[in-house]
Amino acid sequence: MAGWAQGYRWAFGALGATLVLAACAQTVPLSCPPSARADAAPTWQVLVHFREPVQGRDPSTVQQLERLSQACVQPVTSVSPTLHAYRFSGVASLDLLRQRLQRWPLVRDVQADGRVRATAPP
Repeated sequence: MAGWAQGYRWAFGALGATLVLAACAQTVPLSCPPSARADAAPTWQVLVHFREPVQGRDPSTVQQLERLSQACVQPVTSVSPTLHAYRFSGVASLDLLRQRLQRWPLVRDVQADGRVRATAPP
């Protein structure tokens, strides 16, 4: 192979590696309110039961939950395609969180995750 072809081959390899690294480095920005990110914000772990299967960790699902709850949302685990556990911080009460989330027609029910107790500020 000619010397100039080796140079191009190296350049294309470097370009490909750069593009792969750039794609891996992208993250979903937090869109939750700054007050909900504060250490003093109460945190609730709940089970959200959806009427239809959803991808629990999908950015659009998490963003919709953040918008409705007006809180930070962290996906915890998926129990089934329609039942997902999330951690919400920045909502004063579980009842208020439930009210806000049930405005989304896709949400069937919101229950406290019995395995974990809510944390409140000291």
